[in-house]
Amino acid sequence: MFCLMFSLTIVVGIGLGVILYLVRKHRKIVAEMKAKVEELESTRKKMYYDLERQRAKNRQFERAAEKEVRLYEIIKDLTKTLDEVEMFKTFKEKLKEYIEVEDCIFIDSSQLSLTHSLEYYLFPIRVENDIRGYLAVKGCKEKDLDVFHILANQFALGMRRIKLYKAIEEMAITDELTGVYVRRYVLDRFFESLLRANKFGSPLGFLMIDVDDFKKINDTYGHLVGDAVLKEVASRIKSTAREIDLVGRYGGEEFCVILLDTDKKGAQRAGERICEVVSASPVIAYNETLNVTVSVGVAAFPEDGKDPYSIIEIADQALYTAKRQGKNRTVVLG
Repeated sequence: MFCLMFSLTIVVGIGLGVILYLVRKHRKIVAEMKAKVEELESTRKKMYYDLERQRAKNRQFERAAEKEVRLYEIIKDLTKTLDEVEMFKTFKEKLKEYIEVEDCIFIDSSQLSLTHSLEYYLFPIRVENDIRGYLAVKGCKEKDLDVFHILANQFALGMRRIKLYKAIEEMAITDELTGVYVRRYVLDRFFESLLRANKFGSPLGFLMIDVDDFKKINDTYGHLVGDAVLKEVASRIKSTAREIDLVGRYGGEEFCVILLDTDKKGAQRAGERICEVVSASPVIAYNETLNVTVSVGVAAFPEDGKDPYSIIEIADQALYTAKRQGKNRTVVLG
């Protein structure tokens, strides 16, 4: 009996020990699991916080990128015109959308003064290697200077585009050798000028000019000298013309001049002045010194016709009459 009781006591003790061990083990596992859960929760919260912070950064970056893109897209609005004044007007309007300034002006390089240098922040506008002028801004905050630089660069691109377009346009309408207008352009402008003269009842003079004995110059001295003579003659003709007059190369050694608001007598005086200027001094071409003269035929609207071809024909007839009469002279028919 005693042995049985002792055995039961041992069994119960062992059982209680096992139970106690299991309880402790369970508590330890629960504590570890709780700690793990808390650690995971902390990690989750940190990851969520980092994610939200990154999303905020992304949104901030997207807004900055959108603003940057809008800044650079200003060129689309600036290139809608080929007029520098209109483009600057558009630039000033766009500038106000992005930054606050007291004043913004465009200063030509020749007009820059000490006052501008002291009161304004100056941004040079370079077209190729030349400074075309300055964008001068007053009252621009330090934090806005980067934005102003971006916008100013867009304005500079617009200026370069205008210069390039004008250069291409000039090449298309200007004779490469002599620098005067090509025949096609002169005829187009002649049509326009006649329409205007007819509408307002104003006179219009026309001169046809030919270099005397030019074939002889070419045959004797060569085409390089001949080209130099044509270039110098064109320059001398241009020197006698007013700003409103149009000088063109009609073809070969022939030139023409459209004289706005000029009657037949005035056109004759203009032709005589050209003869005098061309023959006044020798033309130096390479190593040759040549005495060059021109003959001039005069016609005018409305006396000699109301369309370009009629007026040109009369001027041509007058020119050939000048040739037959001895050259180096101006002839008016009728």
